[in-house]
Amino acid sequence: MKRVFITLSLIASLTFVGCESETPAENAQEKAEEMTDELMDDMEEAGEDMEDAMEDAGESIEEAADTLMQDEEEM
Repeated sequence: MKRVFITLSLIASLTFVGCESETPAENAQEKAEEMTDELMDDMEEAGEDMEDAMEDAGESIEEAADTLMQDEEEM
């Protein structure tokens, strides 16, 4: 009975140790997923920055148009 218990314990230990190690393919996949997530975050941030810049440009154009209209009215 002790031999069976020891054998099962050894098999269970080796199974858990085997599950913890990752293959090079798994490591590469994990790295690719991390890089993709970072890229998506960077692209989202760049899109938000671009949106802010476009809003600022639109406001500047509106202000310039208003100034021109006021100048023409004063003439």
